[in-house]
Amino acid sequence: MPIGTIPRGDDIVATLTITTLEDAPVSLVGDILYFTIKVLATDPDSAALHQEIYDASANTTDHQNGVVKFQIPNSLAVGSYPYDFQWKRNNTGNGEIITLEVAAIAVSQDVTLTSAAA
Repeated sequence: MPIGTIPRGDDIVATLTITTLEDAPVSLVGDILYFTIKVLATDPDSAALHQEIYDASANTTDHQNGVVKFQIPNSLAVGSYPYDFQWKRNNTGNGEIITLEVAAIAVSQDVTLTSAAA
């Protein structure tokens, strides 16, 4: 499910869950996942606004159940940014890369312009 619209400056975690077509969880143990946000999809990866490389080598319950969490940077300005999630199947495949989602994050203007008092 695409991330969609988020308010500027919010701390958002995108949870990615990978399952089979029958909704059974897929183990990610030993695999690597990528979350990349760019200004333009054609920009080189080196120019990405944000690229998170998630190493699922630890045998955790989340990894066994196909769950990975990525932080969406709260520094994105108002606008629209293409992103994708990719999965490098080191353990569950032969190192092939599978693009799981390609979409755009829309960052909307927030209304409250000051942060909450501590």
